[in-house]
Amino acid sequence: MSEKSATERWQHAFSEAADALPGAGVDWLKASRTNALARFSASGFPTRHDEEWKYTGVNPIEKDIEGLVLKPGDLSFEAISPYLLNDLGCHTLVFVDGHYDPTLSATGDLPPGATLTSVNTLLREQPERLRPYLGNDEQTRWFAALNQALLIDGVYLELPPDTILESPVHLLFVATDASDQRAVQPRNLILAGARSRATVIEHYVGLTEARYLTNGVTDVVAAEGALLFHHKVQEEGDHAYHVGTMRSRQAADSQIESHSIALGGRIVRNDVYARLEQNGARCTLNGLFLGSGHQHIDNYTWVDHLVAQCTSSENYKGILDGHARGVFNGRVRVQPDAQQTEAMQSNANLLLSRDAEIDTKPQLEIYADDVKCSHGATVGELDPTAIFYLQSRGIDIGAARSLLTFAFAGDLLRHIELAPLRKRLEEIAIARLPNG
Repeated sequence: MSEKSATERWQHAFSEAADALPGAGVDWLKASRTNALARFSASGFPTRHDEEWKYTGVNPIEKDIEGLVLKPGDLSFEAISPYLLNDLGCHTLVFVDGHYDPTLSATGDLPPGATLTSVNTLLREQPERLRPYLGNDEQTRWFAALNQALLIDGVYLELPPDTILESPVHLLFVATDASDQRAVQPRNLILAGARSRATVIEHYVGLTEARYLTNGVTDVVAAEGALLFHHKVQEEGDHAYHVGTMRSRQAADSQIESHSIALGGRIVRNDVYARLEQNGARCTLNGLFLGSGHQHIDNYTWVDHLVAQCTSSENYKGILDGHARGVFNGRVRVQPDAQQTEAMQSNANLLLSRDAEIDTKPQLEIYADDVKCSHGATVGELDPTAIFYLQSRGIDIGAARSLLTFAFAGDLLRHIELAPLRKRLEEIAIARLPNG
């Protein structure tokens, strides 16, 4: 391992890869990458001294990850078939080690005017369409700044006004052995026009036991009256690192419903930043994380109510076994002009082992006086009375514990309206439970 600091290693990786990065000949993107790398070099990786990261150390990521995956591994259709959602008839885009693979993808027919393609393709053919989103990102730091500097590919979805996308969009990000000690940097852009409607499934899987970093950023812009259902499913390998950032901006009467399911990875961090910018915007954030062994799963959310008459609802649940550690750090800010805000935040956690640990920190910052806001957190173990009741009905203790644990998780999974996806997640959850 190099004796250089982490920031120096990434500066070196950038200089070596600059000419091979997508959009290398696009002047505004080149300038944006350079500025982002400067911000990352100034901030470095976050530490426990940074309030947002006080419960999560990233030293293993700094030490283990050296550079980018510039050439993806070979992957067959048979290898990804277990992860496809054929029952839903999805528009499917497959990214292998962060690179779009059209031979494994099936985008299907789209409504008139809709665009569904890869960011790399658009950088080659119509780079100016990306400039408003990739050319001016001055606030990012840490992992998001690193993504801005070194982004390779991702999805670009744009829906014109009044467009209904009937079939879900399935974004399948697959890691292979080629990612060992390397980072993939997906960058996704979802632009929902006025009164449009779509469902997006952002799905990360690992086909390797290698140590690698997925450092993804997804930007969502919901115009007036738009409705977006967003599902993020993360089931990577036991040695993988995953840092994901979702940033959304909502116009009047728009609605975003987000479900985040974290199931795999050594260190997992999911950041969600939601800005409710115009009256009537509604945001729902649901999350379920299952940790075992020595996994560390961190969820950070920030919902910013900027104007009046907006609604947000958060419901996160964690189930931890073994020596796993979970984090929920949720923040809701109600600005002075955001009167008649309704905001609810809840985090419930179930510890199946005496060695498991959870840090939960729900927060409300209220600067308006006409609001309805609540927040709360619970940490507990399985109810011995309920276990005894099931045992008295002839169910052994292992099965009783699994039934009660699944009921705890299923209460959140039931909110996922896509039945095939919900069934798949229920099966994964059952397999992960003691005595599954």
